[in-house]
Amino acid sequence: MYIVKGMSPQKSAEENVRALQEALDRTGTVFVGEPGVYELDRSVIIHSNTTLIFGNGVTIKLVLRADEPEKVSYAFINEGAYTGRTDRNISVIGLHLVCNGIDWHNYNAITGLRGHVSFFHIENLLIDDFDCPDVGSASYCVQICDFCNIRLENIHIEGNKDGIHLGCGSGFVI
Repeated sequence: MYIVKGMSPQKSAEENVRALQEALDRTGTVFVGEPGVYELDRSVIIHSNTTLIFGNGVTIKLVLRADEPEKVSYAFINEGAYTGRTDRNISVIGLHLVCNGIDWHNYNAITGLRGHVSFFHIENLLIDDFDCPDVGSASYCVQICDFCNIRLENIHIEGNKDGIHLGCGSGFVI
């Protein structure tokens, strides 16, 4: 298990994204454990064979980029969404996501994909113990397209848009 270094509730959103992305690029099991609110201002990409675990008391809060607020896209997205290759064996556990009034509006993002947590071309996905209290009116909370074998457990989502939006796929349990 790799404990994310350089990510902290006291650090900037940009520093947190950089530290978390470096950890996720290693694949394997990645753990964010220090309780607190962590700001993120850009997409974090999850690769195949990765388990991302958030400890008790960890909250991810979305914020707009100060330099380019119009270029916000996803909070978490799998690599295959960009490459067109299928990612396999990804788990996200314990994510508490605060949208903070942000509805993604990047028109250069992947066509049709507008979930804060998005997976496209994915096989064997687990999202467990997920909470999002404030989905806006333009973005889905979780969107999954072109999938095989997904499992979503212990999910709590509130807001003004679809909590979970599925595209084409097979083999799912919610």
